[in-house]
Amino acid sequence: MKIKLFIPCMLREFHPAAADASRRILEYLGHEVIIPADQVCCGQPAYNSGYMKESTEVAEFWLRQFAQHPDSFDAIVSPSGSCVSMVKNHYSHLPLSSEASALHSDLQSRGIRELSEFLVKDLGIKSLPSTFRGRIAYHHSCHLNNELGVKDAPTTLLAGIPYSQLLPMEDSDRCCGFGGTFSVKFPELSVTMTQFKVNRIIESGADVLTGADISCLMNIHGLLKKQAPHIRVLHLAEILAEGLPQ
Repeated sequence: MKIKLFIPCMLREFHPAAADASRRILEYLGHEVIIPADQVCCGQPAYNSGYMKESTEVAEFWLRQFAQHPDSFDAIVSPSGSCVSMVKNHYSHLPLSSEASALHSDLQSRGIRELSEFLVKDLGIKSLPSTFRGRIAYHHSCHLNNELGVKDAPTTLLAGIPYSQLLPMEDSDRCCGFGGTFSVKFPELSVTMTQFKVNRIIESGADVLTGADISCLMNIHGLLKKQAPHIRVLHLAEILAEGLPQ
């Protein structure tokens, strides 16, 4: 398959290693990866803050960028549940132009997938030959778990790593307190929620925390590195790509 890789803002700016790991996984499986130039934000921050006009403008630009050369790709894949949910579920709530709406419908029909969902549900992959070693706790991020309904795909892939152990974690699907602008508008409440999550991670006995949304992981890491600096934080793609060809 020919796959366009959507690299979200926070991943590109703060954790590009996860984007590269996503590319390596897809190429290892024999797919051609296309990384569109001039990728932009999907519009989620503006949308969540109520700026409909601005988020619509960004969304329409995003659609034009990813809909270019429609005969050259089969699907869009991204290592970010929240951004995929924005495109799949929330663009239809925006006052898009008729042209942009048509582009959105076309992309929906082709497939816009979060990485683990694509691997497990579309390709039927249950495991990858990752050489990663560690005791892993998995955080079920809200958008991926609740809005996209992707619950088992990430843990299926993690459980298939031969040299690692996926540990049970209490309240693994409880919100980490980030919520984008929520953490800025309600910092005290956000920190309380994050502390609850950090406590559960420490109690799990894990030495690695992972998830499919870098924004959640960055938020949790802010407290985790102060209270349990021995616990590493890695994006799901980085763990799955460990040991794969560069």
